[in-house]
Amino acid sequence: MNAALLADIFRLTLRNPRAGAERVMALNLPVQGLWIALALVAVLLSLMLSASVLAMPIPSDEMAQFLALSPAYSSPLFFAVLNWAQAVIWVFAILWAGRMFGGQGEFADVLAVAALWQVMSFVLFMVIFLITAVLPFVALLAMLVFVVWLLWASVSFVGAAHRVESAGHAAGIWFAALMGTLIASMILSTVLGGLAFGRA
Repeated sequence: MNAALLADIFRLTLRNPRAGAERVMALNLPVQGLWIALALVAVLLSLMLSASVLAMPIPSDEMAQFLALSPAYSSPLFFAVLNWAQAVIWVFAILWAGRMFGGQGEFADVLAVAALWQVMSFVLFMVIFLITAVLPFVALLAMLVFVVWLLWASVSFVGAAHRVESAGHAAGIWFAALMGTLIASMILSTVLGGLAFGRA
């Protein structure tokens, strides 16, 4: 996959997330490579988020205490591992939720769109980070656009992976996968947090 193809996929996905997802699935990328991409970008995104949190001035109030306890601030490496694990959970949650609600997606397709979502999130987060640094007065608007696009894209990716034409059907699968991911992530973070900080 060359740089021109990557740029073309990025532009297509930005304009039409479903079409971008279908383009990536059509490439039939090897599963091993997709796993590597998913893990690498999940860790890089986590480290970028941690860096942005660490760079922010911390106010001296209760919010500061809450922020100091966040893994993104207190343990960036643990935060990266946790987010990688959540990305893996998200893949299986999309697969199983889709199967439960009549989706036709294969594992490789779900993994491909999950990796694409991670890549898009990472690139767009870097853009938002730079915009915020240069033009802080548009930071809130830029973040709002970023969040709305991610929601639209994630539902579109789920619909593409499971060959679901109805936006409502895709949103239902996405919501079921989200609930499953949140529950599993809460359990995982509790277990990993206990193991990591119990040894400290």
